[in-house]
Amino acid sequence: MSRAKSDDTGYSSAEHVAGYWYSVPDLRLRDLRFMVPLDYKDREASSKISIFAREVVAVPVYALNPGHNLFLLQRGTGLSTPLTPSSMQQINSAQNLADYLKHFLADSIVNDAEFIRVRLVPDARPWTLSGQSYGGFCGVTYLSFAPQGLKQVLLIGGIPPIGEGCTADAVYRACFEQVIHQNEKYYKRFPQDVEIVRDVVTYFAESEGGGVRVFLI
Repeated sequence: MSRAKSDDTGYSSAEHVAGYWYSVPDLRLRDLRFMVPLDYKDREASSKISIFAREVVAVPVYALNPGHNLFLLQRGTGLSTPLTPSSMQQINSAQNLADYLKHFLADSIVNDAEFIRVRLVPDARPWTLSGQSYGGFCGVTYLSFAPQGLKQVLLIGGIPPIGEGCTADAVYRACFEQVIHQNEKYYKRFPQDVEIVRDVVTYFAESEGGGVRVFLI
C-alpha cells in the first residue's frame, strides 16, 4: 500500500490514517484510523466505516516486551463508527436495522483485524492476539476464520461454548467453580477483607431497588 507521508511520524492514505507519535511516562503512542467495508461480502459496493486503534510501544529500558501493541476499538464502539440510539433511529425499518446490525458481529471484527494486520504489520506477518471478555469470543472466532493471521492467542476470560454438547450454561458453571476456588484462595491470603465484602453485599442487598443475585451451581 502506498503511503502519502505527512512527515516521518504521521501518514495518511485512503484506507489508513496514522497520527503523530506522542509520549506518556514509559510509553510512546499514536492513534490510527482505518476505513473498512461495512460488508466484507460485497467490498466494492459496500459503504465504509471507521475503525480506531491505538498503537503503544513501551520504552525499551522498562519493557518486558518492547514490541508494538495495538489496542483496537471494535466496530460499533468508542472512537470507531459507533452504534448509538441516535444512529440506529436513522434506519427506517426493523428489518433494515437487523440487516445493519449483522455487520457488527465477531466475524466482521475478525475481518477488520485482518484488514489492519496486512496493512500495519511488516510483511503482513502473523501477530499475537490478546482477548478479554468478548475479546475472548472474538479470539476463538479468529482461530476459526483466519488462523493464518495468528501467531498465538491469549484468552483472558471470555471462552465461548465449543465442542459437541457444550452450552453457555456449562461454560459459566465451570467459571463459577473457578471463581469460588479463587475467592477462597484470596480470603485465605487476605482474611481481613471478608468483612469488607460482606458489608458491600449487605449494602447492595438492602438498597432500594438493589439486590445481589445469587447463582446456584
